[in-house]
Amino acid sequence: TMSNLLKFSTIIACTLGCAAQYSYAAPVVTGTSGTLGQGETISILGSGFGTRPQPAPFYWSNYEDYAVGQSALQAGLDDLGTDGQGLPYIRSDRAISGSKSLRMDYLLNKDSMFPRIGKGGLTSTSVYVSAWMYWTRTAGDGNGAFIFKLVRGGANPPYSGVPRFYETIFPEPNGIVTAADRGSVNSAGSTTWTQDLRGLQNRDGWHRIEYYYQLSTPGVSDGIFQSWVDGIRNVNLLNDRNRLSGNSSLINYVMSPFDGNDSYGLSNSYRIWVDNFYIDTTRARVEIGNASTLV
Repeated sequence: TMSNLLKFSTIIACTLGCAAQYSYAAPVVTGTSGTLGQGETISILGSGFGTRPQPAPFYWSNYEDYAVGQSALQAGLDDLGTDGQGLPYIRSDRAISGSKSLRMDYLLNKDSMFPRIGKGGLTSTSVYVSAWMYWTRTAGDGNGAFIFKLVRGGANPPYSGVPRFYETIFPEPNGIVTAADRGSVNSAGSTTWTQDLRGLQNRDGWHRIEYYYQLSTPGVSDGIFQSWVDGIRNVNLLNDRNRLSGNSSLINYVMSPFDGNDSYGLSNSYRIWVDNFYIDTTRARVEIGNASTLV
């Protein structure tokens, strides 16, 4: 929601070198023009905004424009290899903003479900992804080595193509994330792992997850893989040689946090909500809110 007096929370062409509470680099805003409102267009005047190849992101939705009951595919996302066990749908029971979000139900007697819903059609050497996610257990005791496969992206084919980045989290029965498997996989299939746990996607709370992945110049160690949870940086992999000499692969797809839930036990069931899902080829971005910090 927006108040009458807006303050600006911004992420503008910065390294997102984050402390907690989103202390991002701040551009200078000198004024605005246009109408502040849902679906309206405004111009923001100032300096330090960086550059963008196009004004609109590759994909963004807060799902307010879709009807409850419509699927993720109707909401503009793509089937990147679903297992046919179920899809996320628009729901109105939980949202970070507005009244709607996408919800995936991981059902009893399934143990593993892989919607693998995301967005294809990218042809870029870099990608920035952010989303708000909330997950909970709806039945069972949570025992078992279950895993949530979250956002990943890279070269075609989706999921298995290289080079790529990915994140998988391993929550305990109490809902606390105690382990993670994150990595940048180079064009030869070799993985550089980054497993620090600073920001946590724990159960029963909204968490903002962010990823930045930049392909290296072929044969040069200048690639990047970074990730944050609630503004706390978990991954800062710099000088990553993810394209070896002679490789010209591009980033072609991004999975949503509905990549898959595996080995969660037949007697357990879970739900994941996703809101404000954003994909672009640059980190240059302006976010408008009704507070001076993004929480």
